[in-house]
Amino acid sequence: MAVDFSQIDFSILMDHVEFVLTFTWILLSYIVRRYTKRAIRLHQKLEHDKKRQRINTVDNIFNLLLVVGLVLIWSSELQNIAISIAAFMVALVIATKEFIACIVGAFYRASTRPYQVGDWIRIANYEGEVTDSDWLSTTLFEVDLKGELHLHRAYDRGS
Repeated sequence: MAVDFSQIDFSILMDHVEFVLTFTWILLSYIVRRYTKRAIRLHQKLEHDKKRQRINTVDNIFNLLLVVGLVLIWSSELQNIAISIAAFMVALVIATKEFIACIVGAFYRASTRPYQVGDWIRIANYEGEVTDSDWLSTTLFEVDLKGELHLHRAYDRGS
């Protein structure tokens, strides 16, 4: 019974070439490693300790070659993953920048105690009496030029 290879669709292999190359690389690496270690074990002139050292060296070299080969096979996918992770980290830093500045400002205020509730202070362009202060914001009662009271919440930005 003859097999007609022209009827077989190899397009699925081309769609998943990384998997095929990975399987082939691992299988080839295993076979070459096994026969290399077998040749070392069967070598009559080597001492037992020298055989163990060479087998260990062969294992380490094949492990390195296996990892390098897999990185080369999957480099395009690894690059996409690395770019995605870098973009996520940049977005995370940008999103938490104000939050981190508030925490730094809170630690600064907690350690130096520059003002307390009841003090009159100026934050940026706002001047008033401190009515509340927590780690995220400071609330001021502000008196404008007409003598009216306004509640203003100033968000700390690291200072």
